[in-house]
Amino acid sequence: AAPAFVIIPLPMRPLLIIGLWLAAAPYCALAQKPAVATLKIREHPRLMLTAARVQELRALKNSDLDLKLLVENLLSSCDETLPLPPTELKLDRGNVLPVARAMLGRMASLSMGYVLTQKPDYKARALKEAQAAAAFETWLPDPYHFLDPAELTLAFAIVYDWLHADLSDAEKTMLHEAIIKKGLTPAAAKYAKGDGFVTGTNNWNQVCNGGFTAGAIAVLTDESTLAETILAAAVKSAEHSKTAFAPDGVCVEGIGYWGYANEFGAVLYGSLSTAFGTDFDLSKGAGLNRTLDFMDAMLPNEAPGFVTGYNFGEVRDSRKIIAW
Repeated sequence: AAPAFVIIPLPMRPLLIIGLWLAAAPYCALAQKPAVATLKIREHPRLMLTAARVQELRALKNSDLDLKLLVENLLSSCDETLPLPPTELKLDRGNVLPVARAMLGRMASLSMGYVLTQKPDYKARALKEAQAAAAFETWLPDPYHFLDPAELTLAFAIVYDWLHADLSDAEKTMLHEAIIKKGLTPAAAKYAKGDGFVTGTNNWNQVCNGGFTAGAIAVLTDESTLAETILAAAVKSAEHSKTAFAPDGVCVEGIGYWGYANEFGAVLYGSLSTAFGTDFDLSKGAGLNRTLDFMDAMLPNEAPGFVTGYNFGEVRDSRKIIAW
C-alpha cells in the first residue's frame, strides 16, 4: 500500500514529493556500514524510485486524488518549460548556484514528467537542458562553493537514472562524462581534503552529500572505483550533520535552510535506501523524527499558498518536504 500523503501547496520542485513518496520500498537486509563494494545494487531506476514504484505511480495517478493534483501541476510545469531556451550560464557573486537550481528543477521535473507519460518532448527537453549544462567549462567556478556542482550532479543523476532505459549511447555518454568530470571528480578531491562541507554540520553537508551520493549511485555500475570512493566518503561525512536537529527537531538555521537541508537529506536517505536497501541509519539522527513539530510552530497552518514566517531573511515556506 502507498504511504499516507499530505496535500501541500505545490513546490518549485514537485518531482521530489512524487518521487520520495514512492521511494520507501524494502529491498534486502544489508550491513550498516558503507562497504559499498560488497552491496547489491538495484538496476535503473534506483534514485528515490524503483521500477515497481514507477508502475504503482502510473497506476495511481488518475485514481488517487492527492497524487492526481500533484501530477497535474507537475505536467503543467513541464509544458511551460518546453518552449523556453535552456538556462544560461550566469555568475552570481562568483558562483552558479541560481543556474544550478533552475536546471535541477527543470531537468528533474521533465524527467518525472517523462516517467509518468512517456511523452518524447519531455525527455528531449530534459536532455536539451543537460546538454547546455554539460557545455559549461566548470560547475565549480568558486572553488569553495560546492553547492553548485552538488545540485547539478543531482540533476544529471536523475536524468541518467530515471530515463536510462530510453537513452541512446551518445546521450548516456554525455550525462555520464559530465557527472564524472564536473561533479564527482572535484567532489572526490574535496572529500580527500576533508574540510568545508565534508566536516560541516549545517545545510551544506546535507546538500553536498545528497547531490554527490546521487551522482555516485547513478554511475556506480559504470564507474565503480570513483563512485565507491564517493559513497563511502559521503556516508561518513553525513554523520556530521546527522544530529543537526537534535535534540528536539529545531533547526538553528531557520525554516528556509530547514527546508533546503531536509530536501537534500531526503534525497540522500531515499537514494541510498532505494539503491541498497539501507541508508546506514543516517535518517535516524536525534531530533529528525520531531522536526515537523518545529515547522508547525514556526509557520501558520491556516495560510494558503506560499507563506513566510517572521519578518527576516531565510524564512520561505519549506513545507513541501513534509510529504517525505
